[in-house]
Amino acid sequence: MPALKRGIRILAIDDSFKRGDSEALVIGIIGRQGLIEGAISSSTKIDGTDATMRIEEMVRRSKYSSQIALIVTNGITVGGLNIVDVCRLNESLNLPIVAITRKRPRVTALLAAMRRLDDYRHRAALVRKIRDRISIARLQGFYIQSIGISPKAAEKFMPDAVNLLRATHIIASGVAHGESKGRI
Repeated sequence: MPALKRGIRILAIDDSFKRGDSEALVIGIIGRQGLIEGAISSSTKIDGTDATMRIEEMVRRSKYSSQIALIVTNGITVGGLNIVDVCRLNESLNLPIVAITRKRPRVTALLAAMRRLDDYRHRAALVRKIRDRISIARLQGFYIQSIGISPKAAEKFMPDAVNLLRATHIIASGVAHGESKGRI
């Protein structure tokens, strides 16, 4: 993968849904150097298994698809326990993926939450595969899980990535709830 330079287009992805919904809204905001340049959206089943496919489709159908150089997400799940296979996204889109969270990722807590689901073994295997292939680091007050880019290389994009992820969260939350709430 070529070295990424400042000023690249970043796609930030977050979701929002209300209790009782069957689907979650997935919003993507494209921007660079502090400017929002576009928005894309999709939906995914709550606690489903379609998140990776939906995000991949959302990116591919976007007029920005050839210009996106980095994807950032709010963790590795959307729509509750719908796992984003960041390894598959990295391979299929040929883009580095960085999952950003405030709290340290806890695989054991995620596995415990998924135990009630029918396909627990499949999901657990997916989570373990992701865990084994990603790098985890603490950068600028956040934890990042990255694939296709080293934590050191990702660090120079953190301010733009976090700001875009915040904007994405505010928009998704505002659309789903009528008013934004929470923080990344």
